[in-house]
Amino acid sequence: MEIVRRFIREDLIELTCMMAGLMIGNHVAQRFSDRMDSSEIGFLLGLLGAAAGLLLGKWLQYRLRRWRGLHNDQPD
Repeated sequence: MEIVRRFIREDLIELTCMMAGLMIGNHVAQRFSDRMDSSEIGFLLGLLGAAAGLLLGKWLQYRLRRWRGLHNDQPD
């Protein structure tokens, strides 16, 4: 039961942060790619948006860990 609690408390929240960042990055990239004429530029902007979203998600994870006092990442 402790494994389930830990998964919900730590891993699921972090995964949610990553997905939120990816969705935000994808949304921004799609807005920019709709305004571009070339599909290659739109594709590159999509990749850039996804990368920016993942970085945002990692930053959210870092802030969440610091807020909760889990920033040392000590193994069990």
